[in-house]
Amino acid sequence: MWLTAADASGATKCVLDLEWVDVGGGHKLIWQVACINIDARGPTRCFNRYVLPAVLGALPACATNSALSMAFLRARGAVPCGVALRQLAAWLLQLPARPVIVLAHGAFASDMVVLREELKREGVGLRKLVWMDTLHFFRHAFRGLHLAKYSLAHLAEHILQQKVRHD
Repeated sequence: MWLTAADASGATKCVLDLEWVDVGGGHKLIWQVACINIDARGPTRCFNRYVLPAVLGALPACATNSALSMAFLRARGAVPCGVALRQLAAWLLQLPARPVIVLAHGAFASDMVVLREELKREGVGLRKLVWMDTLHFFRHAFRGLHLAKYSLAHLAEHILQQKVRHD
């Protein structure tokens, strides 16, 4: 099912990105959560928190950040996961009282699943959100290009002719 113009009309649109590490057994731990209200301006437009994953010892290797360590996270003011998720919940509540559409690349297979797991584990609830997976959208929108990959970096390179780094 696609969101239509009627679905999005009047809704607040936010882009969410999680960074996480796989600790085995299909369990993933968030180390950063970021969200931007693309309809807003000003100091409350963005939410960004580094998270201290609940692991004993060193963090597992991270494909998107080879420098990831507890020291890296502490240097960036990381907070425990429950704290970060309660702060995210509060940030979402300050958005206008209308539907909120959360866009995430790979949401249905990754970000939404990992976030829900961590919210449940931490006992944190969020306001009602409508999720849109931009990976599915781009695969549909650019199907005629027959791209080998639909990662954001690959799309930026082939559609925008720009090289990007994932940090």
